[in-house]
Amino acid sequence: MNVTAPGRQVLARTAAVSLAALTALAVWAPAAQAAPGVTIPMDPAAVALTLRPHENIGRTTLENPPPADPAVTRMHHEWGATSRLVLPTEISAAAMVVSLELSLTDGAAPTRTYASDSAVPADQLTVNDLGGGVYEVVMPAFDVSNGTYGRLVFAGLASTAGAGFTYVDPLAYQLLFTGSGSIIQYHTPELIGVVDNLCAASAGGRCSVAAGSSFSLTVSPSSRLRTLSLGGMDSSSYSLQALDANGAPTGAPVAAPDFQVDGVSGDLARVILGAGVRPGAYRLTVVDLGQVDGGLFPQYRAAVVRIDLQVGNAGLRSNTGWGENEETASAGTSPLVPIGAGMILVAGVGTALLLRRRTAALD
Repeated sequence: MNVTAPGRQVLARTAAVSLAALTALAVWAPAAQAAPGVTIPMDPAAVALTLRPHENIGRTTLENPPPADPAVTRMHHEWGATSRLVLPTEISAAAMVVSLELSLTDGAAPTRTYASDSAVPADQLTVNDLGGGVYEVVMPAFDVSNGTYGRLVFAGLASTAGAGFTYVDPLAYQLLFTGSGSIIQYHTPELIGVVDNLCAASAGGRCSVAAGSSFSLTVSPSSRLRTLSLGGMDSSSYSLQALDANGAPTGAPVAAPDFQVDGVSGDLARVILGAGVRPGAYRLTVVDLGQVDGGLFPQYRAAVVRIDLQVGNAGLRSNTGWGENEETASAGTSPLVPIGAGMILVAGVGTALLLRRRTAALD
């Protein structure tokens, strides 16, 4: 009696069952690694506001958020002309003091300073409130003996955005006087909201995440970023850099596939860290650019959120590559992994039982 063919058929069927289980696990494993383990709400308790003189140093870009050290291009101005400062609604000028420092060369100490609060009549600077957040500064008459390099400073500004917002003073413009005239030079500074470390309240000042896992960023409608008409996850740029012992970014940003952002909507973004991200301290920078319709003077603005992360191991690895550190791996491991492993075990037991039953029948 020939029993070889039926035995091979049984082995083929059981091998197919095991292969199906392995295939299911292979499909589920990447999804398990990408399952979000941590959610970081972008709802800062404090936001520092500052005004950026983009006419001198250019507008904020996604690739080059402040604080940067850009080249300065001086605004050309005229003696006796006027400057008009246009402030966003989040900034008050109720206690503003304006000064003009003149220097003989670029970067030299001032030889003369005009100011709106000067006790010397000859050094007083005239400032007029034109309404609607627009303030006019009348430049002094021809004064070349004290230099043509000017620094126009607006100090005493304050935030009107409410609790949790602090304005960082002052705002300064670099000018170059090139004659006399009646030109009106407008200054429409960019409003920047900076969140220095969103995880400052966490243990060690960093949010804990694991390499080889993912985490989510969310922003609620009540977030202070929304107060600034900012905080859109789908209009933001994301950058991850390692931090040195002093907490300063070092080296080039982490690139794909070890750093990716997907699943992005207006209030949600999922950040994926590859297993190639080495354990240590990192800073995730999120930059969102916006614009508020100000009629003739559109208000440019940007939010810069810095999130300090502590990246842990993806899990101790054996020679087979399986994770052996349950606590570390739990943040980025889906329940589907043990289920898939169980399916392989079930398939293996089923194979053994089938073989035993077939052998017994043949005997």
